[in-house]
Amino acid sequence: MIKLHELGKTVGTQHVLIDLSLDIAEGERVALLGLRGSGKSILLQVLAGYTRPSYGDASIAEFSLRTHRQKVKEHAGYAPREAPLWPELNVSQYLKTCLAFRGIAPQQLAQILQRYELEELAEHKISSLNRGLAQQLNLVQALLHDPRVLLLDDLFIDLDLLESIRLRSFLQTHAQNRTFLLATHDLTLASTLCERVILLDQGRLVFDGPIESTQKPEFIDEFFHAREVADGKMARPVAP
Repeated sequence: MIKLHELGKTVGTQHVLIDLSLDIAEGERVALLGLRGSGKSILLQVLAGYTRPSYGDASIAEFSLRTHRQKVKEHAGYAPREAPLWPELNVSQYLKTCLAFRGIAPQQLAQILQRYELEELAEHKISSLNRGLAQQLNLVQALLHDPRVLLLDDLFIDLDLLESIRLRSFLQTHAQNRTFLLATHDLTLASTLCERVILLDQGRLVFDGPIESTQKPEFIDEFFHAREVADGKMARPVAP
């Protein structure tokens, strides 16, 4: 469902993604772990078709990012860490705008509000929503076109306990039978939602295995190596 082949991304002189190759099967729930600056967000942006890879390729539902970017966007729903929510709009107005962007008939709005349990919030200004509800709305905009793949970037950051529990339940309900790649730095959350874990360290894939393997020494060694590099305690050479 999601395939990467020697994928790389360079920004200026910095190598932010380096020779990434992996295969995520249909229906797999995968956690993308790594510290800030490890490349998680830029990888999701590349997979969502919002920025181009510098070399290599990736595909979603067998459509190449290089040759069929629009088809990729039709099959993937992307929820960034900070959703482009317009605070002056109410929930209904925002979703109407998203429907128009997707080319979906505005008559679908009532059904969408009901499906995602947003009817009571329909007339609420986005500026009045707490962060948990705003991130729920962020997830809804990614689901509007019924994608087969979800690309989710650190949606749970800065949520309080109750907001996190509610968003987790919402995701588990509405991501059923979908493939999803969830970027996070929260290992506990990853263990709850995902069955497989991928660890990035300075743009490189350094670990890929079942979620249970996060308790094994080799995973802990890689994770703490990444932390030490980020803290400046160790130096890892930048790839050519």
